[in-house]
Amino acid sequence: LFRIVQGSYAVASLRIGYDVNSRWSAALNVDNVFDEVYFQTIGTTYTGNRYGEPRNYVFKVLGRF
Repeated sequence: LFRIVQGSYAVASLRIGYDVNSRWSAALNVDNVFDEVYFQTIGTTYTGNRYGEPRNYVFKVLGRF
């Protein structure tokens, strides 16, 4: 008999933004800052086990007109 167990974990995200002027802004989002490895879902010993997202970055520039 197999049993899948996952211990406690924490996932941190950060965001920093800057308004360049009244029309333009920029932001950087970082998800899973410490690159924690964890299961997002736990199914059976054969299927349904999915790892959570690895560290990722998104840089966004927004213009308002």
